[in-house]
Amino acid sequence: MGVRMRLSIGLAVATVVGSVAMSVAPAAATPKVIVVGPGGVQAALNAAKPGDTVKLETGVYAEQMIVKSDGVTLDGSGAGPGGSLLNWPAVPLAPGTSCVVCIGGNADTIRDLKIDLSTSPPNQNTFNPTLGIATVNNPTGTTVEEVTVVGNGMSASDGIFLAGRNGTVRDTQSSGLFVAIGVTLVGGAVADNATSGDCLAIDVIDLAAIGLPAPPGLSSNVTVDGNRVQGPETCFYAPPPAFYAGGGISLNGSPHSTVRDNRISGINDAAIFADAPYDAIVDNTVVDSCLGALVLNDANPAQGVDGAADHDTIRGNEVGGNPAAGCYSVGGGPFSSGIRLDGATKTTATGNEIRVSVPTPPASGPVDGLLVETSFANPAATPLNVRVTANEVRQTLNGSPGYDIAWDGTGTSSFHNNDCTSSNPLGLCAAN
Repeated sequence: MGVRMRLSIGLAVATVVGSVAMSVAPAAATPKVIVVGPGGVQAALNAAKPGDTVKLETGVYAEQMIVKSDGVTLDGSGAGPGGSLLNWPAVPLAPGTSCVVCIGGNADTIRDLKIDLSTSPPNQNTFNPTLGIATVNNPTGTTVEEVTVVGNGMSASDGIFLAGRNGTVRDTQSSGLFVAIGVTLVGGAVADNATSGDCLAIDVIDLAAIGLPAPPGLSSNVTVDGNRVQGPETCFYAPPPAFYAGGGISLNGSPHSTVRDNRISGINDAAIFADAPYDAIVDNTVVDSCLGALVLNDANPAQGVDGAADHDTIRGNEVGGNPAAGCYSVGGGPFSSGIRLDGATKTTATGNEIRVSVPTPPASGPVDGLLVETSFANPAATPLNVRVTANEVRQTLNGSPGYDIAWDGTGTSSFHNNDCTSSNPLGLCAAN
């Protein structure tokens, strides 16, 4: 009886101690909204804890903003007139940074503000840009949404650049930038953005693939979906007649990625570009552009360029219209076609509808609706096991030589059930 009593007392004491401990344990911090105006943003960001929101009042900001904690939201008061406008900082940037808004934590969000880069210093080169919004290191779960970034078409600045894992850029607008949106992500989405007059609208890029000092495999499994890209490109990087060839959407050494349901118009180079394995270009609309889609094997060790193109799918795209004069030129001829498969391997082009014209007056060389050929960037890469099936191709060549469907006869390709009227060699239309 006494023993049982002592046990009971012990249990009771333990229960009380536990209850006391529970009662005095600190409660989880309640997320706060910290409202700030110009001049006070960095102090607020330094004080912000996970879950907090730093709310920018309306006004003009000329200061750098560095988000350091996880799960912090930097929320403006609108990207339009009367909202929160961020200009290039009036004071020197923090060492090792080149961004107006720098994101260093996981699961941070930047939203509902405008950044004007028109007074930013010019890039020293394409790999040392001045940036509107950028991640620092490789965080997980960054989101940028409802943001506007503009340049002046003369300063080679980039709008938004995300690195890390599972980042998202959505519902943004941009104009007059070198690269509007750049990502080097493993997983993630670039969705429902609108760009106009940028040299390169969307660049999904593996930095190691283009020779930068970065571990390989930093970009894959990215979805580029529902974006609206308007040209012409403002490729201001070099003075005329030299220029940097820009474009619409680029999968630059980023495998297992998808470009889907985008509308692209007025591009003087490639509206869609891919040079990595297992990519998909599906259900896009390309209008008035020199080259609708380019799938390129440029894995040439001598040049140190991006990567191979194999196991890619190009399906259900619509390419049409009349591109503006001045299409990018390669080897003395126009870089203009509906779809080009250059040195691709085990790639399928199916169910595409191509109505492609060439500029007037006609370009100096052949322009084809759908072209399969040896890679112009890597002569060792010939098309292997390429399937071209059930495409509908019609052209208006304006007197320039070319064919609805063409193959240079290298490698191995098959053509089945294509609806067209001209081909080189003969027999590629409605072939079995």
